[in-house]
Amino acid sequence: MDEMKKHCNVNIVANNHTDNNCTKMQDISTWNIDPEASFFYFCTNETVNGFEIGFETFPWHLIPKDMPIICDMSSNIGTLDVPWDKISMAFMGA
Repeated sequence: MDEMKKHCNVNIVANNHTDNNCTKMQDISTWNIDPEASFFYFCTNETVNGFEIGFETFPWHLIPKDMPIICDMSSNIGTLDVPWDKISMAFMGA
């Protein structure tokens, strides 16, 4: 069990819920992306306050080249053009 815990760390890059009530993206200069992470995950849209991360302005250059990018698109799938060449997996739920 201890061996599993050692490999299950979560590095929170930006928490818009606690940092600014989901009204704007945290300044990307404060992001701390672990280059050894297994993947980079982000939610593209927060429904209650209407915050949405635009793919055209997303800081793709900050993500290490070969790191898989996972997107939760539950609130906005089908409403915008998705750069599928940059995203390894997208999911949505109800």
